[in-house]
Amino acid sequence: MQPFRLALLAFAAMAHLATIAQAQTKDDYLVRNLPDLSPEDAGQLMQYAGHIALDPERESQLFFWLVTNKTIPKKSKLASPGCSSADGYFLEAGPLRFVNGALTLNKAGWHEFANVLFLDQPVGTGFSITSKQMLGSLDEITEHFVSFMKAFYTVFPERVHDDVYIAGESYAGTYIPYFSKAILERNDNLQSGEQAINLQGSIIGNGWTDPLHQYSAYIPFVQKYKISTPAMLERMENQMNYCMDAIRLQDRITQDPCERLVEIVMEGSMTGDANNPKCLNQYDIRLYEDYPSCGGTWPHELPLMKQYLDRADVRLALHATAAKNEWSECNHLVSSALRFDDSLPAVALLPYVLSKTKVLLYSGQQDFICNHLGTEYMISNLTWDGARGFQDVPTVGWTVEDKPAGEWQTQRNLSYVLIYNSSHMVPYDVPLVTLDMINRFIGIDHRLQSFPSRLETDPVDDLPPMGGKQDVQQEKSSYSSVNGAAVLILTMIAVCIALFVIVRNNRRQKKLGGDGAQWFPLNRHGNTHTDELDELVLESGIRESMDDTEEDEDEGSDRRDDERDSLDNSQDEDYEQKRYRHDFYVVPHIVRSGETISSSSYTVSAGGKGANQSVALGRAGANVYHAGKIGKDGEWVRKIMQDSGVDTSYVKVSEKEATGRAIIQLSQESHDNSIVLFPGTNHTVSLEEARHVLSHFGEGDWLVMQNEISSGGEIMRAAKERGLTICFNPSPFTNELPKEYPLHLVDYLLINEIEAQGLYSYLTAPKSDTDSVSSSSHITASESFPVLEKAYEQISGIIITLGGDGLVARFRINEEDVQMKEFRMGIVKGHVVNTTGAGDTFAGYFVANLVRNQELNKRFSPEQLRAALEEASHAASLAVSREGAMDSIPVKLDVDEAIRVKEKLD
Repeated sequence: MQPFRLALLAFAAMAHLATIAQAQTKDDYLVRNLPDLSPEDAGQLMQYAGHIALDPERESQLFFWLVTNKTIPKKSKLASPGCSSADGYFLEAGPLRFVNGALTLNKAGWHEFANVLFLDQPVGTGFSITSKQMLGSLDEITEHFVSFMKAFYTVFPERVHDDVYIAGESYAGTYIPYFSKAILERNDNLQSGEQAINLQGSIIGNGWTDPLHQYSAYIPFVQKYKISTPAMLERMENQMNYCMDAIRLQDRITQDPCERLVEIVMEGSMTGDANNPKCLNQYDIRLYEDYPSCGGTWPHELPLMKQYLDRADVRLALHATAAKNEWSECNHLVSSALRFDDSLPAVALLPYVLSKTKVLLYSGQQDFICNHLGTEYMISNLTWDGARGFQDVPTVGWTVEDKPAGEWQTQRNLSYVLIYNSSHMVPYDVPLVTLDMINRFIGIDHRLQSFPSRLETDPVDDLPPMGGKQDVQQEKSSYSSVNGAAVLILTMIAVCIALFVIVRNNRRQKKLGGDGAQWFPLNRHGNTHTDELDELVLESGIRESMDDTEEDEDEGSDRRDDERDSLDNSQDEDYEQKRYRHDFYVVPHIVRSGETISSSSYTVSAGGKGANQSVALGRAGANVYHAGKIGKDGEWVRKIMQDSGVDTSYVKVSEKEATGRAIIQLSQESHDNSIVLFPGTNHTVSLEEARHVLSHFGEGDWLVMQNEISSGGEIMRAAKERGLTICFNPSPFTNELPKEYPLHLVDYLLINEIEAQGLYSYLTAPKSDTDSVSSSSHITASESFPVLEKAYEQISGIIITLGGDGLVARFRINEEDVQMKEFRMGIVKGHVVNTTGAGDTFAGYFVANLVRNQELNKRFSPEQLRAALEEASHAASLAVSREGAMDSIPVKLDVDEAIRVKEKLD
């Protein structure tokens, strides 16, 4: 098979990273004049920033921002953040904050006694850049991190002997144990001439480290803090069964069935009217935010950060001009690349790390997404240093500025701190409390601080060395002799993945003995919102050579960078023309003419044929671009698509038109559905706009279309002119469809039995009667094939889905074949909840499988075609067992596991 553009195949490219000697000296990185910072404030900071290359060609460069300590201790200490390190710098641990829109000094910055190093990692995050594929595993990210540290010491050799602490929050709870373990193992196996990294400890705040126990904490948490309602609890308890089954089947960093628990809480917490719905802030349960972000746009200083970091003068001051894209807090390309990672959850590494160095875990009490109960469950079930959990360790009270701050527990190298009045971002809420905790953990004498603090275990006569409370503005240099060591804190801030980040790994079993994680015993016991995109799907295919591929991608990337409107790149390709919101009404039966019935349930969720197929393609691991138009009310669906790995760079927002709608009745009797569509922005995309998008694609790429877009026939002709492979799903079928769409250009026709009957009737009717022809409901799928094959002699495949009876398909195996080869397949049996997303799931997985295995100018073998049908059928079976449309679409590893289970049973 020749190399092609699918990102999945590039994961193995990072086999080895050599540390590259930097041409720059530290003076080249000095931040001399940070815009908007007063000369007085600037004079109090010594900062360095810029890119450090990790390879000779400088194709991968990590951006760092080092803030040196104000007070010089005997020996320095070093600390580091991750989504973008700007969160940590401007909102939490850094020396600056935005106050009333102005950049001002943060009196509680961690740089008082430590050198704080903020790092944008992995590549693709913040200002860190790469021209290569995004990293696909935690092992690769860890290798990058260690390579960065070696290069960093080359530029800053005076930092080599600093005590190093790695600090971070949220998904950094996964990164940090991996980084710490790699450093400790490297230190034990140093090569000649190598310098050890003086790691002294790890600091994890509200971290995502142990999925099993953290997912299991969601129900107790909503009960403890009186968030739940009876209806919410019932839904959560039912979903928890699926969640625990999935974890026992395959040990992953995240689980789709478990992610649904978060959605249930957000949906169940909704307040306000339909025009302005609010929901619980998943990062701070004291707040309510706009639905469906539910805290995704919090803290509200984020727009100020983006505006500041996108300024040319700021990037110049930070030596970050090599980063060409607009700054974004998180890049979903990075998380998408990790979807197929086979790394263990980081809790499995903690016993080893604790055997070598100390660890601090802290939790903001008001955080839901990575809540304190989950961390406490993890500790209670973790075995390290020969014992499980804390052994008879008292909880120690703690005050800062004479106010209760939280509780401490410490034993066998592990400290756990519960912090009052704080959220997922503890330093943002209680900066002095956090500073006191950090200083105590890294060994700074707390009496040197400009504010009073006290643990119940502190000596009674514990007073500042100068005999009293110190003024906030007072210099500390006279106390530096009290400190034992200098510190470098490596800071990593990452948004918790429990809702937004999809990361997957292969099946692993948790340890049930010795040091490691233990199973936590569990009892088995709304309105959602949605938009839909129905459109063209451009599925990335292959190129003649890898060199051609890279050249094409670089050129396409340059063009897209010029054209996109503040959107991140994504990993999947799909051209969007339509988008709908799905209004689901659960009814006893599909409403009849003149009948009025009551609905037992009403929800709103994301969907639409094109959108669903794009998400299915993305979750199946394909490269998909989605383009077209949405209304301003459709932005949240685009976010869902991006989180599934779909590139929406070509999606435009209409200021006038509303997003489309789909009203869906779901029958309780039959589980069938009926759908009424309102196009909205779906029919406002011009042929010129579509041609512009298609100009970036060509031979080897795929176009997936539905019959719900404007200028569809002309778009199909334009695509074929450029050599694209066309897969057409003519839904909904009308008598006008064969006239409007050049079906003789279609390579793969994907239809259901009703659509096949309609197409058969059209093709067999007298030409004068085609406008009024009715569907031949008595015609079977097998009977329709000869007519379809004769009418469309060029076609490579026709797939007819038969609902509960499975599918029948015919494919042309060889170019000269007159007779097409027939395949029949029954359904994959399972529990049926909602069939709405099944067909689109099948389409996406079928095309993704073919693209993954295609070779240029060659037809697929019978074995490849059968494998594609089987994978798509299993994916559709999983989809019907779940609620929603887009929400029901599984990720590939779930499908792979379902296939493996069936093979075992067979």
